[in-house]
Amino acid sequence: MKQRISIGIRRLFALQALVLCLLFSGLVLGYALVAEDNVFNAQLDSESAWLQAQYRAHGVLPEPRYPFMRVHPGWDALPEPVRRLHAREPGRVEFTQPGGEVIHARQVALSPQASVVLVAQVEPFGFAGHTWRPVLALLLLLSALLVGAGTWLVYRRVEKLVAPLGRLARQLEQADGAPLAPRFADGLPDNETGYLARVIEGQWRQLEAQLARERDFTRDVSHELRTPLTILRNLHQQLATESGITPAQVRQLGEMLDWQQSTVDILLALARQESLARTDIDLGAAVERVILARPDTTWPDDFALTVGIPDRTTVACNPRLLELLLANLLDNALKHGAEPALDIACDGGWLTFSNPVANASSKPAQARAEGIGQGLHLAARICAVHGWELRVDEQAGGHFTAAVCLGAGGHAGGRVSRPPA
Repeated sequence: MKQRISIGIRRLFALQALVLCLLFSGLVLGYALVAEDNVFNAQLDSESAWLQAQYRAHGVLPEPRYPFMRVHPGWDALPEPVRRLHAREPGRVEFTQPGGEVIHARQVALSPQASVVLVAQVEPFGFAGHTWRPVLALLLLLSALLVGAGTWLVYRRVEKLVAPLGRLARQLEQADGAPLAPRFADGLPDNETGYLARVIEGQWRQLEAQLARERDFTRDVSHELRTPLTILRNLHQQLATESGITPAQVRQLGEMLDWQQSTVDILLALARQESLARTDIDLGAAVERVILARPDTTWPDDFALTVGIPDRTTVACNPRLLELLLANLLDNALKHGAEPALDIACDGGWLTFSNPVANASSKPAQARAEGIGQGLHLAARICAVHGWELRVDEQAGGHFTAAVCLGAGGHAGGRVSRPPA
């Protein structure tokens, strides 16, 4: 069985939880960076206001209340990079000193003539300074715990949800074409899985019933058609020895019996499951067996038979169906040919049965056309089983040819085509 659905669901949830945790961690880190600047600025504003109030009340500038804040007489007392940046951006509060330390500085107006610069050394307390490592480690730890706990909870829940579907899949896998157990869908929940199981069981039962009907039909046809044919053949032998029936009528009756027997054999072979089995068959030997199986009375004394099949020509097919196909084409050529001649050849993957019709003008049109299409529907059915193409070509004053494409270039479907004359 391929990968289980529950595994895919757990992986998808773990991936989703991990992405959400990373996004949440990014938001927390971004908020921390913004919030700490606002906190430091608020402290700086509060201390500036306190210094201004103390100076106005006592006339003396006191030391800042926060130990990380210092008062400088002016911007000139600060490093050169800070002075240049302040000159470009007078409203800027956050600065970076040459050593990489971050400070927040604000000018405090004590009087119209006097002012100082209040500087807060925020580097030791800032998130970007020393606290980002433990905060990041804590966020990663919390993310791992959340992903692990969520995946475990989902695992328990998903296993319960997909257990019926897994049980259904195992039952179908164990069946492997065998009949399903009675009440196959019982015990499954009344949801999509149970509905799917009931539909599969219903379709399976219908298929079994259909196959049973086909087996019964094949058995009945084999008995009900073969038995009357046997009786008719016995009567035919009796009529052949009695008076009141001409030899032509006896021959015609025998031909019809042979044709019906061949039709029944083909239909029964197509209806059987074992007819789908294939093996490599020597085409030349198969044609030879079919020819030798015909009684001597089938062949006129002046019949010209030519067989041109290269040695070791093989075809992958069902032996019984190939024999019936060759017999059908051979009977069609013998019974409806205009002259006592037949050319059997195999070239380029095409097996051809060709009858010369040089004297076709001397025969009635209906007689000449009688063989065209006779039994070819059954031949096409056999070709359809193997994915071959049956092609019929009739040319006035030339040949009547039935050709079967046995190679890979044939067209599946067993269709009969008539190329333009």
